[in-house]
Amino acid sequence: MLDTPPTENFDRITRLAAELFDVPIALISLLDKDRQWFKARIGLDLPETPREYAFCDYTIRQADVTVVEDALQDDRFASNPLVAGDPGIRFYAGAPLVMPSGHAIGSLCLVDRRPRLFSAKQRKHLKDLSALVLSQIDLYRTAGRVDEVTLLPNQAQMSEDLHDLALRFPEGRYTLALVDILDRNALRDAVLAVGIRPLGVFQRDLSIQLQSLLSAGSRLYCVDDGRFAFLIKREGDASDRFIERLVMVLKQPVASGSLLIELDARVGVVQINLEASEEIDDALRKAMTAVHQARTLGLSRVPYMSEFDIRHQRAYAILRDIPRAIAHDEFHLVFQPKLRVSSGAFEGVEALIRWQHPIFGNIPPTEFIPLAEGTTLIHELTNWVVAAALKELAELHREGFRIAIAVNVSARSLERPQFPKDLETICARYAVSHDMLHIECTEYSGLTAPATLESLRQIRALGMQLSLDDFGAGYSNLTCLENLPFQMLKVDRGLVAHVVANPRAHQLLQGIVSLGHAMGFRMLAEGVETREVFECIVSMGFDHVQGYYLCRPLSASALRKLLRLPPQF
Repeated sequence: MLDTPPTENFDRITRLAAELFDVPIALISLLDKDRQWFKARIGLDLPETPREYAFCDYTIRQADVTVVEDALQDDRFASNPLVAGDPGIRFYAGAPLVMPSGHAIGSLCLVDRRPRLFSAKQRKHLKDLSALVLSQIDLYRTAGRVDEVTLLPNQAQMSEDLHDLALRFPEGRYTLALVDILDRNALRDAVLAVGIRPLGVFQRDLSIQLQSLLSAGSRLYCVDDGRFAFLIKREGDASDRFIERLVMVLKQPVASGSLLIELDARVGVVQINLEASEEIDDALRKAMTAVHQARTLGLSRVPYMSEFDIRHQRAYAILRDIPRAIAHDEFHLVFQPKLRVSSGAFEGVEALIRWQHPIFGNIPPTEFIPLAEGTTLIHELTNWVVAAALKELAELHREGFRIAIAVNVSARSLERPQFPKDLETICARYAVSHDMLHIECTEYSGLTAPATLESLRQIRALGMQLSLDDFGAGYSNLTCLENLPFQMLKVDRGLVAHVVANPRAHQLLQGIVSLGHAMGFRMLAEGVETREVFECIVSMGFDHVQGYYLCRPLSASALRKLLRLPPQF
């Protein structure tokens, strides 16, 4: 605790002591090898004195309160510079601060410039106050104020220090810099590769290097694994130059034991006005936002700007409102027909979710689905889509429209062992034959993971159809196609769009169709938007076609009208 900034918790005790005992000076002193340093002081300007002058050096050698009623009459202190000179001590009373280990580290003491008596009752009260000091020291040391790995003060301590600064310098302006040494995935990979202990040693080594860059008196904090923060008083260009120098240092590999680690550091910077308590409380979040923006943009450092919050606040509001939207029927489906080339008829539709938010208006699925996929909400949302699609399909079947329906399924849902059973249950609820439900999933690297592969096999075993969506835009390879139980490949619109104008695109697409057919897949072309592309696709031998040229997504009522008419192409 030596040389730490003043804190209100300790200052409050010294103010109380000075008031309770009616003394001009009250101190919480901590003894170092050759000095006594005051953690809190009332009525004394000196931050420390030589230990050889310290009355407290005698106090810590006693089990009880030490009282000097008149220092001029005490041979131990009569010639002490603190008695003969400023502050002119005549009366002293000190209660030792003894840790649970038995070590005395300092004292809570009272000082007056005139002689006085000190009763047994007053001694007891002073001892009680010293117990409060020890409680605060214990809190500081053990109640989450120190990071266990780096032994640096942590996030809780930084928050307290900021509030203490605000009390002492209410008009002060500081810069908070947050250093993120590795992104979260890289940090996880490092732990898996070398273990927790070597990574802890590395973080301690790095903290020493970072502390060496800071000026004397500046504190370095460890606010999370791999994240360090510090406050600097510099403003404007001086602050920018210091942080630029820091960034240059962080670009150099850091040696730790036998490891030489290259950092991928990002620095988020936020200006703090100590007059505004809400800025203090929100400072670290803003710095984290700036770090996230720096990683997103691929920059070494980014200053916080309020515009960053708008996107995050919107994303949070969207996630918060998804359960309510499901309960209040804010979601609805539209349906895009799929043409079967051999029959020239629409024999299936794809169900697409839409959201008309009461405040944000139309929120595209490309915005809210990725957000939901980061949480368990995606499971509830997926089941809602399946249920709404099958309910509509059951009604279409009753009206004589014998078509199949496809729904897009999140990779997160496929990872759930319960998902195939959910599909079976929903089909039974609406009395829909399993073969009329087509499950579409986008190709991604985890498709061959054991849990996902097992779900796909169970879905296929139920008799439902499986389609690999956006084929050609992601991770698929020939081994993937051989091992996965899909019946249809939906070729991505990016491969389809240029098939007429670009001979190489035409050749590539023709090869994909031939390969797909040779492997037993039905082939569907997505994103067909012109007659020329449609005719080219048909000539290549695609089995199914989908796109704006044929039909845009339709409401349920508009779909019925379309299905009553013969297709005209």
